[in-house]
Amino acid sequence: MQALNIGATIRLDFTPVTSWDEYHDAFVAAFGLPSFYGRNGHALLDCLSSLRDADTGICRVVVAPGEVVLVQVDGLAAMPRELRESFIMTLEVLGERYAAREQSSPIVLVII
Repeated sequence: MQALNIGATIRLDFTPVTSWDEYHDAFVAAFGLPSFYGRNGHALLDCLSSLRDADTGICRVVVAPGEVVLVQVDGLAAMPRELRESFIMTLEVLGERYAAREQSSPIVLVII
């Protein structure tokens, strides 16, 4: 098993999340998304797809190729089901996008 090359560690706090606005607020706070972030699933995927591309300036959190962002996730189990399922689907599609580039996903989760 290969060791993780952790380029950044962040906390994604879903503890207070009960609405779509709060869901997107959590991503803005954790990843440093820009003010023009569209606050929908497609915009979120586009932003997270730039985690290894510092030139875009889209996310405050950026890692080099081969590095990962270690994401400590708090409050996932307490979130409404619809939001929790959206989070899981976002991670699945993000993984597919990176796989299409022949790269591994830049996100590794630690669920608290």
